[in-house]
Amino acid sequence: MMISPKDETIVTIFTSIRHPIVLGLKGKGYQYHSFVSRQMNLSAEKMLGEQLLKVVTIAEEEVDRQIEKYDNFDENDLEAIRKRRLQELKKKQLQKQEWLKNGHGAYEEIPDERNFFDVVKKSAKVVCHFYLPTTERCKIFNKHLEKIAAKHLETRFIYANAEKFPFVTTRLRIRVIPTIVVVINSNTVDYIRGFDDLGGKDEFRTETLEWRLSWSKVLEYNGPSYLRGFDTTVANLVKGVRKKVRGNETNGDSDDDSDDW
Repeated sequence: MMISPKDETIVTIFTSIRHPIVLGLKGKGYQYHSFVSRQMNLSAEKMLGEQLLKVVTIAEEEVDRQIEKYDNFDENDLEAIRKRRLQELKKKQLQKQEWLKNGHGAYEEIPDERNFFDVVKKSAKVVCHFYLPTTERCKIFNKHLEKIAAKHLETRFIYANAEKFPFVTTRLRIRVIPTIVVVINSNTVDYIRGFDDLGGKDEFRTETLEWRLSWSKVLEYNGPSYLRGFDTTVANLVKGVRKKVRGNETNGDSDDDSDDW
């Protein structure tokens, strides 16, 4: 077990004490070390308690500030808040209707390349699964993506037979089947090629794919992180994907993996 510098200091202090009780403990070996260990644990618990108290105090102060702010509101302020909230709800409802009109909320197969271009122009966020009928793993993706599509109205989910999309698959350099392509604001920003990003196995949770898709912000995901055993690799991949998304948002440039449709 590693001992921190602070713990070493505590041990040194107890070792140097000449008090009869401590000297008696030293002579008893194991009991002495147990005594020192208990003192170290008490010190750590005290520090933790102090930190928790600080956090609670800060939270209480913030709540008090918010209560005071609302106590000082007059009727005009409250009416303005109510109107603003109603406007936000109306805007969200109109957006939801527009999404449903454009096919959001369903997992739909598109028949041809012209349809693909129409989809990425009408919807700001698109997830497209390129599949082959003879590939079993494509069926696994279909099962999970159908569930995710129903949960995320903000994103359009489609799938396409790669054999019928020669121009698109060539331009996107799709060589692995299945491949999921993420398009945001008509720019290709992310790929999920096969199951490597999902643990490399056929059995994975729908939430794992949902979490992986969220790296590029193509959908809103507030659940837990998955594949914790790959933290370093995952962190690097997420950083790369989000950097690519930010680059597209700022300058619209396209590189080998980012095509402007």
